[in-house]
Amino acid sequence: DSRAAQRPGRYGKVSLQPHVPKVVRRLTHAVFHQQKMERACSLLVESTLSIDEIAARLGYLETGYFRKAFKNYFGISASTYRRYYG
Repeated sequence: DSRAAQRPGRYGKVSLQPHVPKVVRRLTHAVFHQQKMERACSLLVESTLSIDEIAARLGYLETGYFRKAFKNYFGISASTYRRYYG
């Protein structure tokens, strides 16, 4: 019943099942994204590849999307990251 679902510690397997796949998908996506961003950092610092080439190596079809994702994740652009850490 809905009152049982509102009390802490009263969640059963049946009430949680619909939410588990969504949580797992979000967690998987977050881990995958983190790994991509870490790889991007390595490539920016340790290689002479252009940012376009790095984006392509990481599987981004559009460099602009990679640049936006990188800036959203780290708060600075990929080119600034390279200048600062490279």
